[in-house]
Amino acid sequence: MSEAQLFPNGLGVVREFGSKVDPYWYPTVDEETGPVLEPGEESLWWTNLSRISVPGFVVMDSGRLFVTTRRVIVASAAFDQGSTYGSLGGVGAVIALGATVASHRRASKRRAGKVFAGHTRFEWLEGFALRPDRWSKELGPLLLLVRGHGGLINIEVSGAPRFTTEWCTWLGQVVASARLSLGTDFGDGRDRLQQLAAGSFVPDRTSVGGLGWFVPGVGEQTSRAAYRNWAQHTKT
Repeated sequence: MSEAQLFPNGLGVVREFGSKVDPYWYPTVDEETGPVLEPGEESLWWTNLSRISVPGFVVMDSGRLFVTTRRVIVASAAFDQGSTYGSLGGVGAVIALGATVASHRRASKRRAGKVFAGHTRFEWLEGFALRPDRWSKELGPLLLLVRGHGGLINIEVSGAPRFTTEWCTWLGQVVASARLSLGTDFGDGRDRLQQLAAGSFVPDRTSVGGLGWFVPGVGEQTSRAAYRNWAQHTKT
C-alpha cells in the first residue's frame, strides 16, 4: 500500500480464478472452494445472493457473500449480464465505467474461468444498513458503506433468506471487535464501538425507512494499523 492511498479505488475486479494479484485490494477466489483465506484469517459465515449491485457495474443476479474475521467478500460468475468493465494494467478488468459487453456470446467467452471478486476490509467499512425492498418494502437488502480513495462507495446485496436486524447486530459485533483489537485511539467513537461489540447498539432509522449501523473509527490511523497487521501476517 502506498503512502498516498489508504483506501480502495473500487470494490471489485473481474479476474481468473486463483489470481493473487493485488491481494490487499482484491480477494483470491478458488473455483471449487470460494475465497482463499489469508494467514490467521477465519471464515465465519456465508450465504447465496440473488442480487449484487456494485458502482459502475450493472446488477449481477447471483453470487455469494462471505464474512470472515477480516472482510466481507462477494463473488459472482454472473458478471456478463450486460455489465460494463474497464482495464487497468495487470489487475484484470476493474469494475468501472467502460465499454459495454456487445453480446452474451462474447461475454460468456470472456468470463470462462473468471469471476467477479470484491471485498470490503473492516478497516474501510463506514457502516451498513438494511434497506426496504423495492417491491415488498420489507427490510432485507443490505447496503455496505465503504470509504474509498475518492469518497464513499456503496455495494448493495440481497440474499435468500433476507438479511435481518439480528444478522446486522452480529456483523456489528464482528466488525467492532476487530476494530477495537487494533488498539488505536477512537476518541468519542470508542463507546459506540463497545456497544456494537457487545451487541447492545440500537440502529439508527435511515431517511428511506431502513435501519443503519454506523461504525466509528474509519481513517488513516485505523487503516495503517490494520495494514501493518495484514502485512505482518502475510509476509513470506
